[in-house]
Amino acid sequence: IAALAGLAAATAASAAPPRATVVAPASPLHDGFSVSAGLADRGAAVVGWTDGTDAPRVVVAVRSTRAGRFSTPRRIGAGRMAHVAISPDGRRAAAMWITRTGTVRVADRGRTGAWRAQALPALPDDATQSVLGLVLSPKGAATAVVEQRAPRQWRLFVLRRGGAEWRIAATLTAPDMGGGTAAVARDGFVVAAWVASGVDEGPHVVAARLAPDAADWEPEQTLMRPDPDLTPVQPFADVSADGTALVLSAQESADGQARNARIHWRRPGAPWRALPVEAQAAVGLSAAGRPWVA
Repeated sequence: IAALAGLAAATAASAAPPRATVVAPASPLHDGFSVSAGLADRGAAVVGWTDGTDAPRVVVAVRSTRAGRFSTPRRIGAGRMAHVAISPDGRRAAAMWITRTGTVRVADRGRTGAWRAQALPALPDDATQSVLGLVLSPKGAATAVVEQRAPRQWRLFVLRRGGAEWRIAATLTAPDMGGGTAAVARDGFVVAAWVASGVDEGPHVVAARLAPDAADWEPEQTLMRPDPDLTPVQPFADVSADGTALVLSAQESADGQARNARIHWRRPGAPWRALPVEAQAAVGLSAAGRPWVA
């Protein structure tokens, strides 16, 4: 797997040009759609991907410094890679993947460099699962967001790990009216946005935020009101380390044209703000919580 990596993003904050790194020799068994990468503050990095077709395996490689070499790729489990993460100091890493039976698994790489599987709390097994995010805090604590899509129901599970034990920190369940999404910041803030429908109103976009130490979500906020002639599409969400939340929402006409695209953002303690944007806009938050639109 070459240029793995979005690791070129590491150079965005410096004047150095991007430098591609070959992490594993070329192979027809590499699944490019499952590549995930994480970058520490001083250039340490972790890369994960899926190898194999009939019996796929999740593979990881790590480098300890910006100028260092990646370790020999190591298979750590069976299934498809979902996410990898690394702590800001580069001393710990984690990987999450989905087995062939749809179960979420996780492994942790400690200061010794060894990867070890960790147990996750049991989740309902009646729905398709995916991992929307995985992060490690500066102190090594971990947060993961697991999504489930059951018939006519959308579920979100926020999993946290303080020491070696994972727990379900919060859950969110809503009727699946068009999909939802979530984002998690390094320090554990989570923002979720989804298409909801009330008894007396049509589909609309709502959002909620979860603080790192909170046991429940903050009250839901409606970001986009219903329109009888338009259908909301699945929103996009992002969140920064200070808890600033961002959501991109839009609606779709009967002929498939995007309408009323808006970027919504909210700083801690402040109300939501909104700004119209182009339907094809790409948005995101800086580390300091500043919205960017391209």
